Amino acid sequence: MLSLRVGELVKGEEPLISYECSLREAFEKMREKGRGYILLMREKYPAGILTERDLIRLIEQGVSFEERAIDYASKRLIHVRDYRDLYYALSLMVENNIRRLVVVDKDGNFLGTLTMEEVLAQAEEDIFKKKLKVREILLDKEFVWVSAKTTLSECLRLMKEKNIGALPVLKEGMPVGIITERDIVKLFDRINLSDPVELYMSKPVITINEDALAELALRIMEENRIRRLVVVDDKGFAVGIISNRDIAKNAYESYWKFLETKLRHAKDVLNLLPEPTFEVLDLFSSQVIVWMNAKAIELFGSLIDHDITEVIPAKDWSYIYSTLLKDRRVERQRFNIGDKTYELSASYLFVETEKVKGRIKLMLRDITQDLHSQRIMERELSNYMRIMNSTEDMIIVYESDSGKIKFVNRAAIRKLGYTEEELKNMTIFQIVDADPEFIRQNIQRIVRKDEVIRGRRFYKDSYGNRLPVDITATKVHMNSVPYILIVARDISDRLKLEEEIERKTRELENLHDFILNLNRCSSEGEAYNLLAHMLVKVAGVDALAIYRINPSLNKVVDKLFYGSMEYAECLEEGEEPSACKVFQSAQPFLVRDKKAYSCPLFKSEYGSYMCMSVVSGGKTIALLSMVSQKEDFFDREKLDFIENIVNTFAPFLSNLRLIEINKELSIRDPLTNLYNRRFITEFLHKKIEEAKRTKSQFALLLLDLDHFKKINDTYGHQFGDLCLKVLSDVLRDTVRSMDIIGRWGGEEFVVILPNTGRLEAVEVANRIREGLKKKLLYSDKGIPVSMTASIGVAVFPEDGETVDDLFKVADDKLYLAKSEGRDMVIP
Repeated sequence: MLSLRVGELVKGEEPLISYECSLREAFEKMREKGRGYILLMREKYPAGILTERDLIRLIEQGVSFEERAIDYASKRLIHVRDYRDLYYALSLMVENNIRRLVVVDKDGNFLGTLTMEEVLAQAEEDIFKKKLKVREILLDKEFVWVSAKTTLSECLRLMKEKNIGALPVLKEGMPVGIITERDIVKLFDRINLSDPVELYMSKPVITINEDALAELALRIMEENRIRRLVVVDDKGFAVGIISNRDIAKNAYESYWKFLETKLRHAKDVLNLLPEPTFEVLDLFSSQVIVWMNAKAIELFGSLIDHDITEVIPAKDWSYIYSTLLKDRRVERQRFNIGDKTYELSASYLFVETEKVKGRIKLMLRDITQDLHSQRIMERELSNYMRIMNSTEDMIIVYESDSGKIKFVNRAAIRKLGYTEEELKNMTIFQIVDADPEFIRQNIQRIVRKDEVIRGRRFYKDSYGNRLPVDITATKVHMNSVPYILIVARDISDRLKLEEEIERKTRELENLHDFILNLNRCSSEGEAYNLLAHMLVKVAGVDALAIYRINPSLNKVVDKLFYGSMEYAECLEEGEEPSACKVFQSAQPFLVRDKKAYSCPLFKSEYGSYMCMSVVSGGKTIALLSMVSQKEDFFDREKLDFIENIVNTFAPFLSNLRLIEINKELSIRDPLTNLYNRRFITEFLHKKIEEAKRTKSQFALLLLDLDHFKKINDTYGHQFGDLCLKVLSDVLRDTVRSMDIIGRWGGEEFVVILPNTGRLEAVEVANRIREGLKKKLLYSDKGIPVSMTASIGVAVFPEDGETVDDLFKVADDKLYLAKSEGRDMVIP
């Protein structure tokens, strides 16, 4: 019986849990209570609700059950007073597409919940006056089903996507089971989404014939404490599924007609948004609010289930209501609420049922400021219009409480790209690119403390660009009302100049540091590493290849690679780089993107790349290949910077090369290119200290070319020099790379063998002696000349611990070798 009061059905046995619980705790409590929902309580009042359908959504989304339940609960709880009748409650459920209402007393205290099942259980006598068949409920209703082998994951996806609470499981068209939201709740912490649904479905399936009456369907649901029935035809094949909600929607004789009328009516109301909007149910003796938009709730609080006269004064509503009944609409009707003036527009839709006379949609607009302050402010501002419009600075005046813009000069219109009308419909919060709370704090400082705010801001223009400005904001009074006056100067050009100066300063600083560090370099390798640092770390290239060139031979003598991306070599060591685009030209070769012409030698992946030569004294001493993953990386600024770096680098590299050449000349014998006596002596001093520290040994070989004076006298000094060079080559070919070879003077040579004992030293000495004997030279007259050498061996520390001691021992043994017939080694 729909005339019953809502409070008569509240049992007080609600599924409740603290709002601080986890999802797991909430769904365990829902399973325990078996009610299909759980209320999350903050003290004595519901703060949110979780339903079986929420569980489906959360499982499908993979949300952890350890998360806080309140974070995923619905906070949209519709209240109904306990003295309302069930017809009104059912209307609220259908209107808001919900299955549950929170019941409160006249003071707003929580009493319990009312479900659609409870309403329908009392509604048979009222809503089944027309013999409604199940078949009629299925009209235009999509039938979604699955097979027994369908995975649970796919079932949950379908339930979420189709917004349905159950899926029949069919085999050859026959129902063999059903999976419902309640099944999922019972097993939510033990399910495996990859399992087939047949492991979790309920069976046997309770069905109803499509020709049965809806009244019977509702009774079967009540008896079996279920909310859905699978509908079958006379042969037992499944043709659909119905729920108690479907029955409720179809129970009204005029429901679908009402729904269509309501949709047409909504089109009129949509044109009135976004002002505060209400939907009111006309219950003959009273008009009750059943819906409010967000703006209405923001301004007046939630007044659902309250009389409309709690918003609109009764004397004004009486006139508005009578006009609505007569004309079905009211437009721009003004009335006062306290010191505020509103305009009301509304429309009336007659329903004419036993309990409801009609529905009213109405919209309010606060025109207080429009009627009072706007005209006064604009009149006062007009005195300053000419001055304000003559400046290039932007001038904006806005309300201190709302931020609504009231005045802009021509400069603001031009620079922000809006029309004057568009700007006056905006707030300062839409213009200033800053946290609204920061703006509000500044407004309070200006209004309450009379401060003048100065600073740099960014304004957003109509194209979405950020416009940098320097602003001065102060308070002005118009008709005793405080407003904020902003004078904003566009500083875009100044910032660009500052950025350019800053960029140039950084480049000069980098160049200055580069020059200082170049002066500290002691070798070409260190200088190239410094150049690579500047190009990779400072200039930002992703890959750098340096090909060092011997300018005398015009050949690549070394390759160095730097950077974060792979580089494919385009020149080989020992190769003449004549095919390189920049070897013969001082101009860089720049490829801005993959569409541009590229060098045939270049093989690396790139967005853009540039090659250039390092030139000194008119000769190319190195080739640079720089690669970026970005297209158009080498713009004019980047190119200028790199050229400055390379042009600075070239003369320093030449100086380092000269220094290294001079250093080599100072420690090398010019004839044999072996180390000279000075270097050998310095090296031996260091080697002795190292050997003492590491407690290691080394050997010293002192060699003398036998009968060298006779060779000189017989064949000439030029032939003698050739003999010395041949001996030098034999020494280089015989000893290890770690061994040190030097010319001690005249025809005497020294070999230092690190980490070598006496026996090994003698073996090396004999290999040298035998290798020299195999060399046969011919004089300019074709006379064959062979050579032999005498060698003395000294070992540290056995034969001495100083340079002089070691050379004395080696020299004595060399003299002994000479005296005993030459061409021998004395160990």
